[in-house]
Amino acid sequence: MANDSIDKNADSVFVTAIAVELGLGVFAIGLGWLTGVDVRQWIPKFDAGSAWPLFSGAALGVVAALPMLALISLIERLNWEPIRALKALEDMPAISSLLALTRGELIAISVAAGVGEELLLRGWLMGWVTGPLGDATPWAIAAGLVASSIAFGLMHPITPAYAVIAAIIGLYLGGLVIWTENLIVAMVAHGFYDAVHLLLAKRERARQ
Repeated sequence: MANDSIDKNADSVFVTAIAVELGLGVFAIGLGWLTGVDVRQWIPKFDAGSAWPLFSGAALGVVAALPMLALISLIERLNWEPIRALKALEDMPAISSLLALTRGELIAISVAAGVGEELLLRGWLMGWVTGPLGDATPWAIAAGLVASSIAFGLMHPITPAYAVIAAIIGLYLGGLVIWTENLIVAMVAHGFYDAVHLLLAKRERARQ
């Protein structure tokens, strides 16, 4: 009976996480329709005969995730109270339940987060504030980048330090979109970063 309860809780955590993350993407599409913003404007158009934009964007996204992982690794080495508090987050019931999921489930949640959150924050919010890049002024681009980054931080208010780190990562992801004009890059970088971070945390938890 205890195992059945644990399995049901794990299923609930997984389904809820997937629903929330993908729900953000659906919400973004709805906001885009209401505000006249095409949340797909930075997703390259490709067809069966030309999948290069998808593959190149995905490959660049994986490479772009590496600096984020390196930054977090360096931050975690700091002997500073706000950073030490971050290391204790894994003991929170919600985080513990998340890390109890299988590796495949953690990867699926990471992919959903990359798609849903990037559609909302970079696809819609940054696109709404900035407008079409071809017509946007540098001030409009900066405003869109900052707004989406602050929103990204506010969406991760686990601790003040975590929110600040998330906002910095948001600046980086937004910069990638502006530089490449390819939202796939940010989606993959975001999802790959989340997956590696969660899988490493799960492995560390198993060692304890």
